Amino acid sequence: MKKICIFLLPLLIFAVSVCRADNKGDAMNTVSAAHTVLNDMMRASDNSIPRGLLKSAHAIIIVPSMYKAGFILGGSYGRGVIISRLPDGKLSAPAFVTLGGASLGLQLGGQSIKLVLVVNTVKGLQGILNNSFTMGSNLSAAAGPYGRHSEVSLSAADANADIYSYSRSSGLSASVAVDGTHLSFDEELTQAYYGKTYNAHQILVEGKVENMPAGAVQLLQAIEKYVK
Repeated sequence: MKKICIFLLPLLIFAVSVCRADNKGDAMNTVSAAHTVLNDMMRASDNSIPRGLLKSAHAIIIVPSMYKAGFILGGSYGRGVIISRLPDGKLSAPAFVTLGGASLGLQLGGQSIKLVLVVNTVKGLQGILNNSFTMGSNLSAAAGPYGRHSEVSLSAADANADIYSYSRSSGLSASVAVDGTHLSFDEELTQAYYGKTYNAHQILVEGKVENMPAGAVQLLQAIEKYVK
């Protein structure tokens, strides 16, 4: 038995190391893809996310690929990043989040959607800090306005939404219902990306992350460019 254990131990260590390497690669790819998605959405002229909305946001969530599929019973899943505005006005380092949900109805086929969620209220950010929330249940969500004169297209109810959603599919703006979507802090990807354990509060409120990877720095620079 001891010989078997000694033989299997290196294999176990190798399997764990491969898993961690994959997680780090996934995290780096997610940050890079989030940067691309943000640029694509902001370069869409009058069909872009209003810069004023980004400037006043408490946080921004970017999900490069939100997969939706199903027949009768549908489901969705995606991983992305969240960046908040720290108490000193600076942007936080990216933290990682996981989104998922299920829905009933007439559905067929699947699609991949690029999703940006603009967190409009302190309550919206607090949901992340509490580790998870469900849109439409714990927090109100509405389709965000587009273009320069965005305030005209907001109803009284939508103007007070905790979260505005923006989505694109196949390069075009697309409307996607986010009610029922559950969002939670992804500790696994966050740890893989930074090489140490942080919780959501440490990243998004305390700004504890130092020496961010180059990809994270580039993403923050892009956000700052769009909110000037």
